[in-house]
Amino acid sequence: MQRIRVAHVIPDLAIGGAETALVRLLEGLDRARFASLVVTLRDGGALVARAEGAGARVASLGMRSRLPSPLTPWRLRTALRAFAPDDVQG
Repeated sequence: MQRIRVAHVIPDLAIGGAETALVRLLEGLDRARFASLVVTLRDGGALVARAEGAGARVASLGMRSRLPSPLTPWRLRTALRAFAPDDVQG
C-alpha cells in the first residue's frame, strides 16, 4: 500500500500551541500509512528533534524576518514539488 504523503507548513517549530499540536499529531500518525514533511518558514525551533523523532522530515525555507523574500514562495514550491504531497496542511 502506498503511504499518504502529507506536508505541514508552519512558521517554525518553536514551543507554542500550534507547534506542539503539530508535533503531537506527527507522533500519533501511523508511519506505515503516512509520510510527513514539515516545512518551516523560519529556521529551527525547540520541537524540530521531536518532529524528526516522530518520523517527519523537516525542511526550512530560511526566512529571516516576518516579511518573505521573493525567494520564499519559490522555495516553498520547490520543497512541495520534491515531496509530492497528497495533502498540504497549514
